[in-house]
Amino acid sequence: MLILIETLILFLGFLCLSLSLSRHYNQVAPKKRLSTRNLWLYRISGYILLLLAGIYAVYEWGFTLGLVYWCAIATIVSLLITLTLTFKPRWLAIMKVISLRTK
Repeated sequence: MLILIETLILFLGFLCLSLSLSRHYNQVAPKKRLSTRNLWLYRISGYILLLLAGIYAVYEWGFTLGLVYWCAIATIVSLLITLTLTFKPRWLAIMKVISLRTK
């Protein structure tokens, strides 16, 4: 269960960071333009989620194993997001819905 929570936090963090780039945002929402407000919202929340995942991993498994698990899960999650953005970018449209609700 702990690894699942870590994976989810890292997935959301990397997803926010990738959607803060206009190229990836246009892949997910082709007819929308990334506003400056949403750009900074995605970017800041992405970095905060990655930091939170690191803190969570160190808290649960200790400093040494926590960093190892964080790096391993981050590698797998970043590969998953890369493949999703390459082949099926519309699957990540849930973040578009979330950003529309923040306006």
